[in-house]
Amino acid sequence: MKKRIWEILFILSGSLIFSLSVVWVASPVGLVTGGVSGVGIVVKEVTGGLVPIFVTSFLLNVPLFVISLIQRGASFIAKSLFSFLVMTVFLALFEYFAPPFNFEGDLIISTLIYGVLAGVGLGLILRSGAVSGGTDMLASIIKYRHPHLPISRLIVIIDVVIIGVGAFVFGLRISVYAIVALVLSAKIIDLVISSGESAKAVFIVSVWSGEIASRIFTDLKRGATEIDGKGMYTGTVRKILFTVVSKNEIPRLREIVSEIDSAAFVTVTDTRQVLGKGFEKIAISKDSLS
Repeated sequence: MKKRIWEILFILSGSLIFSLSVVWVASPVGLVTGGVSGVGIVVKEVTGGLVPIFVTSFLLNVPLFVISLIQRGASFIAKSLFSFLVMTVFLALFEYFAPPFNFEGDLIISTLIYGVLAGVGLGLILRSGAVSGGTDMLASIIKYRHPHLPISRLIVIIDVVIIGVGAFVFGLRISVYAIVALVLSAKIIDLVISSGESAKAVFIVSVWSGEIASRIFTDLKRGATEIDGKGMYTGTVRKILFTVVSKNEIPRLREIVSEIDSAAFVTVTDTRQVLGKGFEKIAISKDSLS
């Protein structure tokens, strides 16, 4: 129940932030960074403002959700459908009210603000396990029919086409800024999705691997996996320990290894995400399977 509440909050706050960034920041200066929202900005410009962004977004997303429903069933689109509906409402609300600020004279500021806000908004939505439709949904539909095509490449191709259309309507100069905003938002999305995670993956090569593993169990309350290894230079067979600990536990782990085997070889690497006992729970969301 608590997890579901957090997911709803992520979707609501993410949709609000992203909608604000599209309507109040990107649209006034013509930042078309791809996605259905980018198409909406182009359509709004071409029609002289007669067709709001939320209308284009709604009309384009509805058939995508219908096709996804036919392909994969209701369970696949449930969470994303909620995200899409919330996004549509927020887009409409922000278009109804005039923005309290105006960055039309400064493309650099608009680019930076949009990149950060869009990244935070989409990151929160993705962190909930949902998507808001658009290019992600279209790419998922295409991949369902053509499984050999990488979904990441499909998304890039679709976004590049939309950015190209934006360049034709708003000019090449603004499209260059749009690409910068797209890259910045992608970086922010990664930060939002991985925020709060500071786990480290550790490999330990030692003749005293058993003793070190025991101390890891008792002192850190962490598990470890023993792997058979062989030094290619010396030909010596060694046991390799693999464990994942929090960032704060690294100093204590170093002490343990040093006390038992000061000649051990240890490597510590950052991890993007850790799922399982002692870390984030494994929760497979069908919305994110594509």
